[in-house]
Amino acid sequence: EAGESVKLEDYFNQDKPVLLTMVYYNCPMLCSLVLNGAINALKELGWTPGVEFESISVSISPVETPDLARAKKKNYMKQLGVVGAEDGWHFLTGKQPQIKALAETIGFGYRYDPSTQDYAHGAALFFFSPKGKLTRLLKGIQFEPKDLRMSLVEASEGKIGSIYDQLL
Repeated sequence: EAGESVKLEDYFNQDKPVLLTMVYYNCPMLCSLVLNGAINALKELGWTPGVEFESISVSISPVETPDLARAKKKNYMKQLGVVGAEDGWHFLTGKQPQIKALAETIGFGYRYDPSTQDYAHGAALFFFSPKGKLTRLLKGIQFEPKDLRMSLVEASEGKIGSIYDQLL
């Protein structure tokens, strides 16, 4: 969102799990529902991106710009309403080869429809260990805070959450 090149690996190896969403910022419906579902669950959970975990939203559209990513980030961080969350939630854009490689690696299917100028795609949250291992995905557009919590605790390899969470 800052207009600078970054490597996805830069967001890993920080001793925190990573929550990834594959979206596109001009999506007329589904992507907003996924991000809103994640925001709503995070509000109830009470954890902050950048503190307990890192969060990354990657646009699947190679024509979207860092300016658009920055504007979307501003809107979603305002909706989340947690001071400091903007430091731990990264809204990224990229080129088609890199986007396609990431999507294929994690099993995220999408297809561009030129007749509607929209993408057909799935809806899910992807959870990774600090070392980049995919540990879980939650499909859908609404997420229970307890499921989000357990997914992050599992991805953290027991480094976040309470003893009770780790036992569960």
